[in-house]
Amino acid sequence: GSAVGLVPINITNCPSSSTGAQAFKFIRGLAAALGTLLPHVALLPLTVSALNSKRWWPEQCSVTGRLHRGLLQNAQGTLLLCDETDMRAGELTDVGVKNLQALNQVIVRQQLPCGCQVYTHTLHVNQPAIVLSTERSILRDSLTLQLPISPRSPVLAKPADNTGDTGAGSAAASQASKATATGTAQADWQAVKVAGPEGVAAAAAAVPELEAVRDYLAAVRSIQCKMDQTAAEQCVARFRAQQQANSNLGMEDLNNIITLSKLLSISQGLDTFTLDSWDRVVQLEQLRKQRVVAAHPQRQQ
Repeated sequence: GSAVGLVPINITNCPSSSTGAQAFKFIRGLAAALGTLLPHVALLPLTVSALNSKRWWPEQCSVTGRLHRGLLQNAQGTLLLCDETDMRAGELTDVGVKNLQALNQVIVRQQLPCGCQVYTHTLHVNQPAIVLSTERSILRDSLTLQLPISPRSPVLAKPADNTGDTGAGSAAASQASKATATGTAQADWQAVKVAGPEGVAAAAAAVPELEAVRDYLAAVRSIQCKMDQTAAEQCVARFRAQQQANSNLGMEDLNNIITLSKLLSISQGLDTFTLDSWDRVVQLEQLRKQRVVAAHPQRQQ
C-alpha cells in the first residue's frame, strides 16, 4: 500500500527543452530555491537515457559484501526533485525498467529496494517527491496531486518587457491559465525572464527572514497531527455529502483530503486536526481541479 501522510506532487506546464535556456534556468532555479529552505534536495533527471545509464538502487557487491550506493539512496528527509521536462520517446532497458520501478516504490511506499546477493532487501526512507513535467507525468498513477503552473506567474518569472500595463498583464495571466501545455504555455515560457540559480541566490541573500523560515519548516516536520473519533466521523459525513454532488469522488479523494487537512493544521502549529482545515482544503482542491481543467481542457480530471 501507499505510505501514509505523503502528498507526491506533479507540477505540469513546466518549460520544455524546446524553450532553450529557459528550461535549464527554471529547473536549476527551483532546485536552488528549495535548497535554500530545506536541508537536502536531490535533483534527478528523469529521461530514458538517464534511466538506462546506471543503477539507481543500492546493491551489495558479491566480492567485498559492501553496499554500493545508488542515486535513490539519500539522507533522510531529502526532497526528490525529478526533472521529466526532457523526457522523449525511447525504449527502456532492463536497468531502466528497474530504476523506474525503484523510483515508483520510493514515491508511493517510501521504500527503497536494496539488491543483496540472493534476495532483495527493502530500506525504509523519508524522501518526499516533486515531479516536474511539461505534460502529465509518466508516473501519474503514483503522484497524488497534479498542479499546472503558469509562466506568467510573478512568483516564477517576470515579463521580459516591463511596460507597467497592469491591465495587459492581467489579460496575459488569464490567457496563460487557459493554455495547453503543448501550445501557448510553452510559447509563453520563451517570452518571460526566468531567474536561474544565481538570481535565486541573490534574492535569498536579501531576505532577512530566511533563517526563520528554515527554522519553521524544520519545526513543523516534528509535529504529529492527531484526529479523534468525533472528527473522523464528521469528516466521513461531510465527504458523503460531497459524493452525493459528485459521484466520481472515491476513497482516494477522502484520504487525500484528510492528509492535506492534517498538513494544513500542522502548518499552523497545531497537533490536533481541525474541521476548519478540512473546509479550507476542500475549497483549495476545487480551485486546483479547476486549474487543471483550464490548463488541460482536452482531459477530464
